[in-house]
Amino acid sequence: MSAQHTPGPWTWFDYPDGRKLLAAPTRAVLHCPDAPMSCEPADRALIAAAPELYEAIKSSMEYLDATIGPCDADCECILHGLHAALAKAEGR
Repeated sequence: MSAQHTPGPWTWFDYPDGRKLLAAPTRAVLHCPDAPMSCEPADRALIAAAPELYEAIKSSMEYLDATIGPCDADCECILHGLHAALAKAEGR
């Protein structure tokens, strides 16, 4: 992944007119200044947790790969799914 994600924690802020801001401690992650947007509470929570979920999966995969070895390409175990999710998050 050439670009790095914005480190968390990410927090949602709601403007009175319905616009949303998703912000990290150092900068905005998502800001839609021209139009209101709606977002389900469960989706908001999942999006805000993305940095922590990514780091947890990455750390877990490093540990599991070192402990039990990498999963081969034909494997349908949980490790294969975790590797696929991590690759998607990293744009691979």
